[in-house]
Amino acid sequence: MAFPRNLSQLLCSNEVPSQLDVAHVGEVADALLTAIGEAVGKVKQLEAELKKCRIVLSPARRLPQEILSKIFSLIPLFPSDPDAPADVAAVSLVSRDWRGAALNTHSLWQGLVFNPCGCARTLKATNPHLHHSEYERARVWLSRSGSLPKTVRLERPLDDSRCGCDDPRKQCESTQPTVVKLLAQLPLQIEEFALHVSSTGCFRKWAAAIEDAGQPLSCTSWMKLRCFALVFVDNDHHMWDDSDDPNFSIFTLLPPITELHLNLPSREKAFESDEVALACSLHIPVPILHGLKIFVIRWDWGGSKLAELLAHCINLESFTLDLDESDAFTELTDPVTEVLRDTPLVLGRLHELCLRRGHVHILEILRAPRLRTLDIEFSVPVTQTWDAVKRIGTFITESKIESTLTRLRICELLTTQSTIYLPLPVLPALQHLVLDSTGVSSYNLAVDGFFDDGSKKHPQFPSLVHFEALNLRRSSRTLQEEVSFLQRRAVGAPCLITASYRDDAVYSEGTLQTRLLSGKDVYLRVVPNQNYDDSRSWYV
Repeated sequence: MAFPRNLSQLLCSNEVPSQLDVAHVGEVADALLTAIGEAVGKVKQLEAELKKCRIVLSPARRLPQEILSKIFSLIPLFPSDPDAPADVAAVSLVSRDWRGAALNTHSLWQGLVFNPCGCARTLKATNPHLHHSEYERARVWLSRSGSLPKTVRLERPLDDSRCGCDDPRKQCESTQPTVVKLLAQLPLQIEEFALHVSSTGCFRKWAAAIEDAGQPLSCTSWMKLRCFALVFVDNDHHMWDDSDDPNFSIFTLLPPITELHLNLPSREKAFESDEVALACSLHIPVPILHGLKIFVIRWDWGGSKLAELLAHCINLESFTLDLDESDAFTELTDPVTEVLRDTPLVLGRLHELCLRRGHVHILEILRAPRLRTLDIEFSVPVTQTWDAVKRIGTFITESKIESTLTRLRICELLTTQSTIYLPLPVLPALQHLVLDSTGVSSYNLAVDGFFDDGSKKHPQFPSLVHFEALNLRRSSRTLQEEVSFLQRRAVGAPCLITASYRDDAVYSEGTLQTRLLSGKDVYLRVVPNQNYDDSRSWYV
């Protein structure tokens, strides 16, 4: 039905229609609305049928299993979001072909995360049948990974509860029967194991459970681990009660590993006073320290006791220290710190050094002549930023790594202005530079000891191929100083600049390229920002 032709003159004028005309046009409008509704319904039906056709014709149906397997291998072993769906189960249930591809993607089955069993939180006896069934499922899961390294994690829930093993009637949460059996058997060699505990007592009970599992220790996966992570979870106050006698320390229970991740309890919740924390030593056996190649530790106990460990890490290749918003080696009256400032510790095989959430006073007492990667996330007051920046340059110079350092990452520099002045020694081997600070709009790069008037050539960064300036603040002068500095290199490899902004950029990527780039050796891209979370929890 169409608009009545005999009323077309009303469309070209402003005359008031008669009551008869109003009634007639209303009937036409209702009929048109009905027709439209029927047509929309028909379109939806047709679209639904078309969708079915597209499902059948989907190219995903014709993907070879090798391609599907490559795609599935990108699924993270342990998703960062604990509420995320079980990706492995999801892809396995799509179709028979997808399940076949998933089963052939060995990396999907490399790891398992366990939580304490319900038996540990009640006075009920452990259910052997339940844990035997769980063990069999875990064994089948891990066996699908073939010869790839296998990882098991026993994590505590992120709530305010703590292990109730102080009650002799309750089972310690760390002695989860399925996990104990996995680590006490050898058919499935577990290479990496992470254990979350509430106290030193929990770790002792874990070690006792392994010994009581019926297998000689030398024939267990526990004693053949490559990597072990011990995480003390700070759910409440629990005094640090490890033995002062090194022969009875919990660390004598460690297996002979080459990689140790140690997440110590916070000073606030583990000690009655700062003085007690400063005087506390970790009695990790010297043979264990000698064998370590990778050492990751969260330490906010302060003082200089950490040096007792590092002095024996003669084969260490990678060291990560999370200071948890604290500092170490700062006591002016500490005789150990005074000696180390005059005669620093030399980590002769260290290739990678990462400092997290703290100051960099430790750089005053360390030397690493073979270092290739230096990664620092600051947590210092704005008044100490300049001092911290100078310490980085001094460490590089005194370690004599100017010609070997290939990657440098510096994060969370603070400034009262919008620009950070960053003088560094000449770094001829540096290939990758990352600067990531949320309150900075630009970096004034400079060569330590070299006068730069902003126009002449300079010797810095001849090998730099990737410069990242992340979390930049909005500014009309953004990246001008950085691009100019890179384009004025006396000798320079082609370099890619990657920038991201903490809020909307003033200019688009294309506009920045047009405004800033004048040479053929510097390229620019703008990527979406990933917020730098200052308050993030850090777990090994």
